[in-house]
Amino acid sequence: MNKKLAIILTGCLIAAVMMSGCSSAGDVQVAANSSQSGSTPKVSQTAVSQQEDTEIKNLISDYFVKLYSGYALNYQKNLATGSIPEDLKSFLAKRAVEEGNNNAEVGLNFPRFVGMNGITMVSYKMLTEGKEPQIDSTFIENVDGTVLYFVKVNLLASCVPDSTFDAHFTLDPNTNTYQKTSDIAADQVDSIKVQAKYDVELVKEKEDSGYKIIRARESAYKHGAKNRLFRYNNDFITRLPYLNLEQSDDKTGVANKEDTETYKGECTVITSFLDNILSMDGERRTLLGGSWDDSYSKFCLLAETIGIDKDKDKNEILLINDRYKELFPKEALLLQSDIMSIKKKGDYTITMHPAYSKLNRWYMVSFNGTVKKSIGSAYAQEYSFDFFIKLTAGKTTKVSNVKLNKMTPIVKTESKEAAGSTESTKTAAASDSTAVSDSSGSSQADNAAGNSVDVQ
Repeated sequence: MNKKLAIILTGCLIAAVMMSGCSSAGDVQVAANSSQSGSTPKVSQTAVSQQEDTEIKNLISDYFVKLYSGYALNYQKNLATGSIPEDLKSFLAKRAVEEGNNNAEVGLNFPRFVGMNGITMVSYKMLTEGKEPQIDSTFIENVDGTVLYFVKVNLLASCVPDSTFDAHFTLDPNTNTYQKTSDIAADQVDSIKVQAKYDVELVKEKEDSGYKIIRARESAYKHGAKNRLFRYNNDFITRLPYLNLEQSDDKTGVANKEDTETYKGECTVITSFLDNILSMDGERRTLLGGSWDDSYSKFCLLAETIGIDKDKDKNEILLINDRYKELFPKEALLLQSDIMSIKKKGDYTITMHPAYSKLNRWYMVSFNGTVKKSIGSAYAQEYSFDFFIKLTAGKTTKVSNVKLNKMTPIVKTESKEAAGSTESTKTAAASDSTAVSDSSGSSQADNAAGNSVDVQ
């Protein structure tokens, strides 16, 4: 009897434990990717109800839309003193306003100037998908009534080179905030797309009331207002591809038709330019190389006469000016004196460069081709070519800058195996690659050596 009773009690205990670990219908579970925010749930638990989750996400979205409707410059005083803008207070818990207002350590991080890879972001605009802001909020944990969400906000950032920023803004070293001293010319302002990440904490002020924000801080938060406001404290923000070339969610089309059409059009210009360069025979290469050495006017005239400055429809595809020797180096036009002809093998691989922006439309282009280096020779060496090509922005698209990153011989070697002799192909060592120069004239080693060409 005692044995049967023990078995029954054990079964009841197991059932009770299993039931207590299950959430009620409609609850949101703890996010599996909580480590992204740097906050780890203490225990696996139910989060909030589906209705509360929707209300919280709407509140967060409305808060960041309002937050980024203001300019970073206008937030400098708020950043320095911790004063909370009036138009944000309706999103905040009473405690956040009463205890945090006018305190530089307040847990609300406002838009600020952020440096990244030689540029400084000076203002932001919310990116949208249709009419909806591109904001993604994920529940992380609920600890003692305080819920934490990890929030990703996609933004269009206006930016300028660091040197331009320093010429127009003055730093207050006591707070790491800035004051504008002069206006920046519109043609100096570029645009990139970025994603800012935040940890947002919310509480209920009363049991029957909705949630309000108590803290909204940059992810990878640094303690101390002055440390956090350091311009190159940018761990919370990452760069996004400027053109969205992803598929649609249902995989039946593209996510952004306009960006896809832009990419296709720009690829067409690049293809036309390279086809023109590769189609020249040895005589034209020699003549064009001579005019390149001679003068800007002679180079432009011969380029037009040969037709390398136009596509098959006679549209101009090259933007040549008196800086042509810097922007179109001789080796980038494949005008080396020993090259007689080049025959492309396969297709071009054309990829957006990570530095692609509104004004600096850089692409990485690679292909293989066979090169003949002497008249009458039957021997042709195969090479791999890697270029950086920059296009103009605006109504007409033209090639404005070309850099030859690598021109590497592909060497065929014989290797013997047990089953017989097989042929393998390998690329020559990095030391055989062609180096290029950036706009300052400094040499750029090829990427295989761990360096890259400066395309800023």
